[in-house]
Amino acid sequence: MAGFDRFRRRLERSDRLARVLGRLLAVWIRICHRTTRWQSEGLDRLGQDLADGPVIVILWHESLLMGPALWPRAQGSLTGIRDPSPIARVAGAVQREFGLDAAAMSRRQPNQAAVRQVLRAAQAGTSIAITGDGPGGPRQVLKSAPLDWARAAGRPVYVFAWEARRQIRLGSWDRMILPLPFTAGAFRFDRWSGPLPRRADPRDQQTAQDDLTRALQDANALCARAVGRR
Repeated sequence: MAGFDRFRRRLERSDRLARVLGRLLAVWIRICHRTTRWQSEGLDRLGQDLADGPVIVILWHESLLMGPALWPRAQGSLTGIRDPSPIARVAGAVQREFGLDAAAMSRRQPNQAAVRQVLRAAQAGTSIAITGDGPGGPRQVLKSAPLDWARAAGRPVYVFAWEARRQIRLGSWDRMILPLPFTAGAFRFDRWSGPLPRRADPRDQQTAQDDLTRALQDANALCARAVGRR
């Protein structure tokens, strides 16, 4: 455990180490992506919205690793809003290996500054991907920030999920999914049509969080069912 803590601290300080790990992990993800028989849902609707401008994509932290390989890059650019945690640094390096951008948030940065960053990217025509339960959980408990950013951007909101029949669940707080090759997989982009008023009181905010949480959970369940997993 002490050795792992030292490695984590080194990773927090070293951009070079994060890039190296991200490059190696990207090679593995490409192998898994190319050798998996994928079922997909929602790409046609997503493509229609991308033709009109950027979208906001919200996912659980556990689904980060395969996301860059499954995003339709030919239809639009994507920036992942990542937290400063070690695994997120590596995930950001993976995103860049797939030709996507990764914007780092600071724990000291106020939410308003993050909203401005999202607005600038959306105005430039770049879609935004945000983890709903990052940076440190609890697992699959939706934070308010993704809804704040989606509200500020004023663009269509999609939930993303994926599953594979063969996979490894890491021992991290989010039980991150590590893909394995030569298997069956499923992923989906579902447009969320829940309530997102421009000005939300606490009750409206909670209603939106509950509705978006259900949409994320439903997407996960449908992907799991498609590959024969519970």
